[in-house]
Amino acid sequence: MTRGSGAEGKSAGFPGRMAAAGVIVFLLAAVPIVLTPFPPTTDLPQHLNQVILATAHAGDGAGPYAVLWGAPNTLVYGFIFLLERVFSPEFLGRAVLLFLTAAWIFAIFFTAVRRKRPAEGAVLAALFLFNISFYWGFLNFLAGFPVFIAWFFLTARKEAHPPAWWYAAVMVASFFLYFGHILWFIAGAAWFGLTSLLRRLPLRSLVLRAATLIPAGLFSLFWYRKFVVFQAASELNLAPEWINRPFEKPFTLWFRSVAFGGGTGRLETFLFFFLLAWAGLSLATRRQEWRRRVDADLASAAGLFFAIAFFAPDTFRNTIYFSGRWAAVSFILAVLSLPAPRIKPALRRTAAWGAVLVFYLVTTLHWAGYETTELTGLEESLAGIPRASRVLGLDYVKTSRYFAHRPFLQLYSYAHVSRGAELGFSFARHSTGLVAFRRKQPNPWTPKLDWYAERVKESDLAYFDYVLVNGRPYDHDHRLPRRRLSAVTTTGRWRLYRIEK
Repeated sequence: MTRGSGAEGKSAGFPGRMAAAGVIVFLLAAVPIVLTPFPPTTDLPQHLNQVILATAHAGDGAGPYAVLWGAPNTLVYGFIFLLERVFSPEFLGRAVLLFLTAAWIFAIFFTAVRRKRPAEGAVLAALFLFNISFYWGFLNFLAGFPVFIAWFFLTARKEAHPPAWWYAAVMVASFFLYFGHILWFIAGAAWFGLTSLLRRLPLRSLVLRAATLIPAGLFSLFWYRKFVVFQAASELNLAPEWINRPFEKPFTLWFRSVAFGGGTGRLETFLFFFLLAWAGLSLATRRQEWRRRVDADLASAAGLFFAIAFFAPDTFRNTIYFSGRWAAVSFILAVLSLPAPRIKPALRRTAAWGAVLVFYLVTTLHWAGYETTELTGLEESLAGIPRASRVLGLDYVKTSRYFAHRPFLQLYSYAHVSRGAELGFSFARHSTGLVAFRRKQPNPWTPKLDWYAERVKESDLAYFDYVLVNGRPYDHDHRLPRRRLSAVTTTGRWRLYRIEK
């Protein structure tokens, strides 16, 4: 198996055509993002808050927050910081998503051009942009994918004795993986080891390659030791958990929920079988030459990430979707590795672009429905919060008609983004981002109210000034501890209540 040639090389080797295709894909993906003021990307506002807190407390050595310079998972915050200088708080979240979407698209199409892959494969790979990591808002993990693509090209060199500058470049790139996300550093190291072994390099070369990872590996070890101590004192559930054991997974449902993110419903099932048919047709029509046409490096990387996605636990050390977040990466690389099916070029282009157009049309419709029916009253409620207030968020609805994840979970965090409010929960408690509490901060109120609004007690309200509630009429009328609440807004699913002292 080689890098591909012939029809693939002719269709993918013209950078202008590939650039045009990438721009079109970006415009399609950008439509729902631009049109939705509060995207259904769960953790997005909490990540914005990390940068706001870092800006406010960077020089405060005695305050409650510490800025974790040198910690992993922080690369994305540098980009958010730059975007914050340009965009208003109302558009900042969308600007961040657009930036990350553009970075993924560039990584996909750059790979297709450099590896001489068919244009249709790059277009179809864009089906996986809105994956489970995107919808849950794992922004620091998303930032790691373009870094890995650069790492992929850097480490895919075949010679046993590359020049000295290459070892230095690998060492520097390993730190970019580390700062992108600690999981990307581990996965990148695994890929580096795998590709080195597959090339059957001499022992001396393997040792030198492994040595390039030592500096970033020591940084990771130092950070991890402190992180374990922090988690041990946090009373979090740290044990590995599987929703379904690997060979018990309902594969189609699993594929839909993690690779596509569960954002377009039944269409994802159709696309699952469409992509299976594409792969089957690709290999069947190239059966005499598939070893030469399939990109071995891309296929190997896809296989590695698929193994992680399929066999690793769903949750590990309080990291949700520990395994599932790798599925989209695996399928992107797998689609790119395949040759184009030997059918009429016009039919290939029509099928690939048709699938992508339908996917993003349905995605846009779902985002629009979410905005108009499930976020009613949110903007008015946020506007009614006085600056620097203490705000508790309660989500009684939990599930969305349009998405499989929990899009409402952190929406109340926009109270900090737009109004500077102090929140009932902050990512500073996780110590996995840019800002963390200097000391353990036990909450005097009922824990995990952001996940389980039904557990709220009237005594919890004493620690806040306002409550932002997502609920249906019954929730607002009967499930809230109303004795101390005064309604500020009275219409919509989202309503603001003032807590009377």
